[in-house]
Amino acid sequence: MGKCVIDKENVVAPGRCHLILDVDETRLGVTVIDPIVSDPLWRSIELTPALSPSRGAGFVESGSEALVKSLEEAVYDNPVLLSGFSSVEVILHTPWFAMVPPEISADAEMRMTVAEASVPEEAADATMIELPPLSAEAPDFVMYADTRLVDFLRRTFANPMFRHPLEVMCRYFMGTDPLGVSGKMLARFAPRRVDLMAFGNSGPVFANSFECMSPVDAVYFILAVREWLDIGVNGELLLAGDAAMREAVTPVLRKYIGFAMPLPLPSRVASGNVAMPFHAEALAVMYMKNINNPADRPSCE
Repeated sequence: MGKCVIDKENVVAPGRCHLILDVDETRLGVTVIDPIVSDPLWRSIELTPALSPSRGAGFVESGSEALVKSLEEAVYDNPVLLSGFSSVEVILHTPWFAMVPPEISADAEMRMTVAEASVPEEAADATMIELPPLSAEAPDFVMYADTRLVDFLRRTFANPMFRHPLEVMCRYFMGTDPLGVSGKMLARFAPRRVDLMAFGNSGPVFANSFECMSPVDAVYFILAVREWLDIGVNGELLLAGDAAMREAVTPVLRKYIGFAMPLPLPSRVASGNVAMPFHAEALAVMYMKNINNPADRPSCE
């Protein structure tokens, strides 16, 4: 591709920096967090769209050989990414994921059975990845990702910790309210999709993504999920992501929901060539919050 958007002038000491890669079917997002620099660096690199059939909405699915090749080119066109970073996290946008109830998480065989039953047949050849636990009481997240993509990332980067956008947003949201998030719902608007998460006493009870082409679609999915989960009119709804979509749906949602408000991120915004997605910024914010407390920082092993 021959497009370098990040170089040694941007990252002068990678050995002390944390690298976050955000991979979907159209772009590679790069966040570099330097502990002695106040704001993280954010860059977005366009990728060649996958040639295989796609569910759309930015998801990476099996058979994405063209996408993996494009990702390789993007990484090698930006060789600073191959430097020895102190730690690496990779957010993979895959529709194949499952929430495993805590009651059976301790049973490895049962956890595997539930995870396999929660994904379609086309994910059978994908690689299963267990994500970092949210808490001892919360469900565990398991995702399946294209094996060629996972193999390339593991060959190229040292001990990457894999994440899923929904897991990242659940983790961030659970830490935003000292009074707890039970009975609350989060809707994040992204290009061509809406991500919906609902919470109980111990963590998320629902997390899924829906293809969303208009504000009407978004309102329908939000209200349908709330009805299915029996979330009453007073259950809080927090809205994140695309500002135009938030503005379009909020007046309609307030006719049916007593509390529907935006969920802003802290004002610590990364500098970059395009706007930083909510989930990527949320992960950066969580890492920076713990940057002076290594005991709270997630392991990347």
